[in-house]
Amino acid sequence: MQKPKLVAVDSNVLILLAQGDDLTLEACETIQARIKPVQLVATPIVISELTYKSKSDAALATFAKTALTVMRSKWRCEPAYLNAIQQAIAARVSSRLSEEGLLPSEERNDANVLSQAAALDSTLLITYDSHLRDIDFERLTLIFHEFDLSAPVIATPAEVVTKFFR
Repeated sequence: MQKPKLVAVDSNVLILLAQGDDLTLEACETIQARIKPVQLVATPIVISELTYKSKSDAALATFAKTALTVMRSKWRCEPAYLNAIQQAIAARVSSRLSEEGLLPSEERNDANVLSQAAALDSTLLITYDSHLRDIDFERLTLIFHEFDLSAPVIATPAEVVTKFFR
């Protein structure tokens, strides 16, 4: 049996799925229909973000709780776990992304989302976050190469639906 390709999803994607966003749902369905085998995953920092947001203002908390509750059963998105080595590499890569100015230092969670997705060997990271989408992919690839990681393709749900699979 072939090992599934991992596609990481950012917390903003899971929140929009919880809100019933049609485009985001179509992107996830497209990925699951076109990439075989595939596994959608939420990195540990994404789970932490959703947990934090579930305790925030009422509207956002409701959607974050929904995302945490139904991500496995409704969207077939599994929480991903990093082993100790993956955690150490992801932490170092995350720091390096800030040090090199690829992501602003205040966007620490974005750096963690990206580095954890790479440590898991995700081929694709789905996000609406502009800091991640606008990253210098060539420089990112060079930094990741130093850590024997591959940079996942970073795309929005709209890009998944319109560019990659149509």
